[in-house]
Amino acid sequence: MNKPPRITPVARFLLNIRAIKAWRNGDGISFVWRWYHPVSWVAVPVFLCGAFVFGGIDNFPKLHHLGIGLDRYWKAHKNEREFLS
Repeated sequence: MNKPPRITPVARFLLNIRAIKAWRNGDGISFVWRWYHPVSWVAVPVFLCGAFVFGGIDNFPKLHHLGIGLDRYWKAHKNEREFLS
């Protein structure tokens, strides 16, 4: 039996208003932004600035961790994604 993925309240909100497209990635989720959604225009710069402020330049996450682009694995295995609705 598959356990539901752990989703933060912010990710659940963004998923419910359809600002992101998310799929299972182990016990969590991976996501990409839906660029046509107006919330994405505000949230992406806020998340980028937050990642820079809290992580610093040395620990800045890879962009696919922030929903910008796909990880190499998901680029090669696009048909294996199990989307969340």
